Amino acid sequence: MQHKTLGRILIWLGVVAWIPYFLLLWFAEVEPPMWPFLTGHLVGVLGGGTIKGSAWLQRRRKNG
Repeated sequence: MQHKTLGRILIWLGVVAWIPYFLLLWFAEVEPPMWPFLTGHLVGVLGGGTIKGSAWLQRRRKNG
């Protein structure tokens, strides 16, 4: 799998991590703790951005 693709997948997983939080908040009317969802979000978005950015840097160095 290419870095760019893996980065996009991780970013999307980080964004989608909030769906269960909002489902619990709105439909179950429960105030879930935010930390597990925030952790998943940050790992996905920051990790994916880093991997995607490193792929961009590698292409830029390669093409001069």
